[in-house]
Amino acid sequence: MGGLEEKSGNGGSVCASRAISDCRFNRHSAFGNLRHIVAALAALFKAWWIKLCYDALEGKAILSTAFHHAKSLFVPLFKFELILTLLIGIAFIPLINLGLDFFRNIHMLTKEAALYYVISFMIWSAFLGIFAITIQFLFTFVPYAIVIDLKGTLSGIRRGVMVLRHNLVDTIIMWLLVGLAGMALQVAAYPFRFFGFWGTLAGTLVAVILGWVAVMPITTCWWVELYRRRSKTLNSLPNG
Repeated sequence: MGGLEEKSGNGGSVCASRAISDCRFNRHSAFGNLRHIVAALAALFKAWWIKLCYDALEGKAILSTAFHHAKSLFVPLFKFELILTLLIGIAFIPLINLGLDFFRNIHMLTKEAALYYVISFMIWSAFLGIFAITIQFLFTFVPYAIVIDLKGTLSGIRRGVMVLRHNLVDTIIMWLLVGLAGMALQVAAYPFRFFGFWGTLAGTLVAVILGWVAVMPITTCWWVELYRRRSKTLNSLPNG
């Protein structure tokens, strides 16, 4: 009977462990699905916003028409966003490994070793920041090529890079202007920080609202107009 009870107890432990493992898997799976849904909705909204700004510049903006157009081009844009995320995500693997190694050996680290990890982390973070900005800069016009010129994912990447290559200076200037617009938002929200935690929270909320309502429509129209003009110029070239 004792052996039977021991086996029963072990069986119960195995079942409990399996149930906990299943719960963790389901939680991670649900989180992954939620993340994909959010990314898909963001791609759909981005396509809709680009098309809406393009139509507004053409003097014929209709919300429903722009949305139907965005739905038809959602898949290639979503694929591009996945490629972009994958490229940046792979570059973060060494930084993640460095952090895991640090926390694994944290109890045995000397001051010199801790300093090595800190300096390595700072160097890798700077490198990855530069890499992420470079990748986003190279692919600046890809979403506009997909939405405006009705390109697929790969042809949109080729078209976007081609437009960038022929308009490098204008693109750099536009990035600086968009960066200044983002800094202006931070300046507008900064005085709220003097009112403590709730003031900082309110300032962040104000910055987000202003970003969505004012800055994003304006900067998107800037990018759409730049792409529209430069793409037409590119079409007039022999190899356009």
